[in-house]
Amino acid sequence: MRPTPPAVIVGSVVWGATVLCFVCYANSTGPQAEQRASTSAAETPSAGPPSMTVAFQQPAGNDQTRTRPAERQDPGAGFASVVSAVRPAVVTILRRGAAQQHVSPASGPIFVDPYSQKGMRVGAGVIVDSRGYVLTSLQTISSETELWVKLHGSQTTALRAWRVAEDRAADLAVLRVETGTALPALRLADSDLLKMGDLVLAIGSPFGFAEAVTTGIVSSNNRRLWLEGHRFDDLIQTDAQLNPGNAGGPLVNIHGEVVGIAVGMLAMNSTSVGIGFAVASNRARALLGDL
Repeated sequence: MRPTPPAVIVGSVVWGATVLCFVCYANSTGPQAEQRASTSAAETPSAGPPSMTVAFQQPAGNDQTRTRPAERQDPGAGFASVVSAVRPAVVTILRRGAAQQHVSPASGPIFVDPYSQKGMRVGAGVIVDSRGYVLTSLQTISSETELWVKLHGSQTTALRAWRVAEDRAADLAVLRVETGTALPALRLADSDLLKMGDLVLAIGSPFGFAEAVTTGIVSSNNRRLWLEGHRFDDLIQTDAQLNPGNAGGPLVNIHGEVVGIAVGMLAMNSTSVGIGFAVASNRARALLGDL
């Protein structure tokens, strides 16, 4: 057998190397290579920050449970819970005398009067001490000595009440009723912390509708004005609607705390225009501190 020429051997080696390189290149760039790369990437943990991974994961179970309550809360339901909590401490106050004891001007800032109903004057108040202390306005009780208080849920029974303290400059008064049991009472808030735009609720007996609720905001927390010859230096102004019968009723914040006592409103041609005034709770706190 004749020996293979060196040139042939060299050519075969070169050809084989070329074929091997081509196969390797095809394996590294073809569909199988892409599949292997995808599988490897899926099996390899992400090198990114954990917070990014969590942000894009679907929460287990109902995804609504991960939404912040403040974003899901129904404002109406929120007000309903506040009203439900404060109404038991709001009372209806009655005294004799169908005729007004003063004549309010047709326009301008005026006192919120009790409502005249069947020979009685009907206003409101709020229990601020479980022993039976009721905070109201002087306009609600006037100079009468025979006063009655209807507690929450009472349709016919009225308890006799006694005047125990008053602040004529602030148009505030404190009554006392005795039941023999502890009564639901509301806490006085620090009215100095009120800000313009804070939500407030007014509760009273407008036109004789006991424990009716209106809502608004604090329009001013330091309003100076005259109400029928009486000067006030630090009234809370609100757009919560006040009408005859709201006199003495509480103005409460969304935490169910008393921030003021309704005493006045702005009238145009004897009609309320939706601007009300309340004595700040800190002024009432000073009166209660004397008891």
